[in-house]
Parts: sequence; structure tokens; C-alpha cells
Amino acid sequence: MVYNIDELILRCMDEETGEIDEEMLIELQMENDDKIRNLIEWVCELRGTVEYQKAEIARITELKRTTEDRIERLTKVIRHALDGEKWKDGTHSVSYRKSKAVTITDYNALPLEYLKVKTEPDKTAIKEAIKGGATVEGAVLVENTSVIIK
Repeated sequence: MVYNIDELILRCMDEETGEIDEEMLIELQMENDDKIRNLIEWVCELRGTVEYQKAEIARITELKRTTEDRIERLTKVIRHALDGEKWKDGTHSVSYRKSKAVTITDYNALPLEYLKVKTEPDKTAIKEAIKGGATVEGAVLVENTSVIIK
């Protein structure tokens, strides 16, 4: 969808950095309803841009994965064709290096000292505890107001 955003509104953004000059926007001489309508249309346009960017990230991520798979398959073909022999021409060379890698055969059988454990706050539990009257050191319940734009 194409939005009709007033040029005066768009001038409040630095084209290089994308930073919005909020003071300039507030001081803009324009009817408040027109200003709000333009800002909402700008938000809607930016949401569309974000959705497009998400789709592009997914597309490029998949393209990257398939390219990496192709590299792996071609490398296996080269390894098989050379059968462990070194190879060299004027531009490229193939050699081999031994390495060791761990393969996990049974995750549940691993001793705890060999597991990485990530801890993070359980905000849902903290919220319920505070709402129930408990004091949770290091956390407070803050009331926010969300803006819903449709």
C-alpha cells in the first residue's frame, strides 16, 4: 500500500542516519489532525518495510544455507576425486589437515559439568509474585501504556 505522507513530515528525518528530529516534528506548522494522520501513515509504511525486510532476511538466509550445502557437497566430491592426494595448479591447491570434533551421541547421558546452562529472569513468574504482594529484589512492576495504531 502506498501512503501519502506530507513532504514536511519526511523532512524531519535525516536521510543519512534515519534519525528523526522530534523537536522539528513537534514545531512543524501543520494542523494537529493532519500531523497525526501523516505520522500514522508513516508508521504504517515503516511496518510494511519491516515486513518486507523480514521476508528478505528469510529469503537470503535460505539462499545462504543452500549455498553452504552446495559448497559442502562439492568439497566432498573433490575429496572423493582426489582420494587423499594433494593437488595444485597455478591458481588453486587442495591439502588436508587433521582435526578432532566432538559428536554428541546421547545428550541426556552427559554429566552436568559438561553442559552450558543459560539463566535468565522469568519475568512472568516475577510479575505474578509482585502482583501477589511479594517483594522481588532487583525487579519492580512498571505500568506502561501501549499505543495501538491500525
